[in-house]
Amino acid sequence: MRDTVTANQTPILTAPVDRALHPVIDEVVHRSVSEATTKDGYMRCADYAIVGAQLLTLLTGVRYRPVAGGEVMDFGDGNLYALCSTRERRRTAKHLSQLARYHCWIEARHAGTEGDVRTEIVDFTMRHDALVAAEVGMPFSGVKQTYLWGWTDEHKVPAELHDHPAFAKQGPHWRWPERECTELLRAYERERPSYFGRQVSRALNLLADQIENQG
Repeated sequence: MRDTVTANQTPILTAPVDRALHPVIDEVVHRSVSEATTKDGYMRCADYAIVGAQLLTLLTGVRYRPVAGGEVMDFGDGNLYALCSTRERRRTAKHLSQLARYHCWIEARHAGTEGDVRTEIVDFTMRHDALVAAEVGMPFSGVKQTYLWGWTDEHKVPAELHDHPAFAKQGPHWRWPERECTELLRAYERERPSYFGRQVSRALNLLADQIENQG
């Protein structure tokens, strides 16, 4: 079964969301987050994950969850960079900001036609990958895109990259949730309900404008 939530409003979209709406939702989430933060939303993956998850949950009635953990970033031409906090730092951190290297994204579970469960993954921060590469002193020649939206079973590491040192810790996975990181992310969400509520409302209004203009 899908993870569902009780909402005050009737869902207006079916989950998984139609691919034609992906760039529209990406744009309104980005505008909302970037207007509420600095540097065009750069380094605010937690905000993107929380706002995006709350928005998608409201729109579909399906539970989209913000999660946090490690990530291997693909800058192109075999240049990979691992973002992963040490175990000691994860255990001692009292706030999300105390994790030196982490990433946040969105996940939702959906039942397949044969009773299997697939995990949908959404990441609205891909637009900043080139900036991250520049900051860590690595070249960027990867595909320029603003978001990732798909399924974990379709977003696999190519076999030729399995032996890359970036995958030494967790094996060939682009992203992996960490319990301590996700707990700190959820705590951050609980600490600032009004802050995130305003961003979600802004995103909803922007989405309504987009749909009205396209109609």
